[in-house]
Amino acid sequence: MIYPCFNGLHGHPPLITRKCFPAIVAWDRPGGLRAVLQEFRADIQEVDVVDQAVMMDMDTPDDYQRIIAYLARQDLPTAEECEALLRHLQTPIKVVRHGEAVAATAVIMAEHLNKNGYKLDEKLVRVGGLLHDIGKGSSDHAAAGADILTKLGYLPAAEIVRRHMDLGMMTGLDEAAVVYLADKIIAGDQLVPLSRRFAKAKDRFAGQPEILSLVDRRLATARLIKQKIEDVLGLSDIGEILPKGGIAHGNGLY
Repeated sequence: MIYPCFNGLHGHPPLITRKCFPAIVAWDRPGGLRAVLQEFRADIQEVDVVDQAVMMDMDTPDDYQRIIAYLARQDLPTAEECEALLRHLQTPIKVVRHGEAVAATAVIMAEHLNKNGYKLDEKLVRVGGLLHDIGKGSSDHAAAGADILTKLGYLPAAEIVRRHMDLGMMTGLDEAAVVYLADKIIAGDQLVPLSRRFAKAKDRFAGQPEILSLVDRRLATARLIKQKIEDVLGLSDIGEILPKGGIAHGNGLY
């Protein structure tokens, strides 16, 4: 008998082996199916999944409304599903912490932009920030991370992850641009000036003009986004809206 497990908890439906059928048919004690399956607990196998829906019931009107809300955003993982996915991929804790800080920073910027007439999807911004480095360790981690999320059906988040290293043509202040800037002003889990964030790369590739040109282009893109946000919000520096003394770790994943 196999149970899908989400964050260490048994979900449903279980895959029930034929050997259980006679006991299920003959069961006449309290507890229903759950109770009779416990008679076979020695045979239970568990399979970790990153789908929170395996934990959802539809027994009450409130349950039904929760499932409707979940299905309405099925193309975007919940915070709990982000956590499960990061655990499943054995993402290093420093990468998780960086993602939390990037997500928190990006959401703050998105909230302020939305108060000034923008209509950014703050949930998408948070997920993009949390998962932008999910492919870390691959030679092209942006493409690798985007591929992981695409296979799971999380296409909007996959696009943000794909663009977080090299935004490409910028058409405006969208969710990808906000996450891109947040990633560039966070080193580890600390807020830093753009010049400091790019200093190490500039030193490392000082003798490689082609790579250095790419670094300079990414820095220029980050500066352009930063300036646009500051202009929209009437700020002299983006740091005016960000927490002093460090960025909160989002949902505290891990």
